[in-house]
Amino acid sequence: MNAIAAIVIASTLLAAVYGVVFSYFYPLVEMTAGLLTMFALFGLMTSVAVAGIWRMKRKSKSHDA
Repeated sequence: MNAIAAIVIASTLLAAVYGVVFSYFYPLVEMTAGLLTMFALFGLMTSVAVAGIWRMKRKSKSHDA
């Protein structure tokens, strides 16, 4: 599996988690397309950030050895 597919899958799962957590804390708020888009963007940003941090950690460990 290439990196782009992994980021897409992870961001989709994170968006679903963000939506579930939001609906748990705010049950009276209607889920609109704007909120779903926001969760999708948050999921994508989180996935890209984690992938970048992971890559930096792997590079720093390979230089230390």
